[in-house]
Amino acid sequence: MLKVYAGALLLVIVLIVCSLGRFNPASRVIDSRWVAKENSSVDSDTAVIFTALQQKDFGIVRSMLPLEVTSAESDRNYYDRYQDILNDLESDSVRIQQMVVASNAEFYQSRQHDWVVVPTEAVVAYADGQVLQRGFLLGVRAKDETAWSYLDFTINWQHSRQFIELLFPEIPKNIPLPECTATYHDP
Repeated sequence: MLKVYAGALLLVIVLIVCSLGRFNPASRVIDSRWVAKENSSVDSDTAVIFTALQQKDFGIVRSMLPLEVTSAESDRNYYDRYQDILNDLESDSVRIQQMVVASNAEFYQSRQHDWVVVPTEAVVAYADGQVLQRGFLLGVRAKDETAWSYLDFTINWQHSRQFIELLFPEIPKNIPLPECTATYHDP
């Protein structure tokens, strides 16, 4: 019987050692000084992104995307879908009436990256009505960097986690992401 327990223990140890490279949990940041400093930077970035989207200055928004999104080697799914959304917003019949941060940003750290999730709400006016869009910005930066880059899931997204996992396979699964929703309202 002792051999069975020893064999089982050995198997568990081997599985743990083998999974160490794949196990990448994120911790929610609770250091209030770090959060305050980074929150100031994220608030500033968020204001720039919101203003650029409302003014249809999509060059600024694209410049804040992570390198993984804009590089030739990256999976083009997010970039192509994001370009489709920006093309829709470019229409004269579409106007972003309001964009706000819906609740406090949440910061997370994993081994290689810092992450921030900024829940958002936007009211988008179309020719035939308005849509309340709930989404988020996902900020990411490598541990050795100071500037944040953002994936924009503020407007008209479905399956956002799938896009994120394609771009960042190392994103910890325990980072909660808000659900993206759209609610139509008559004019």
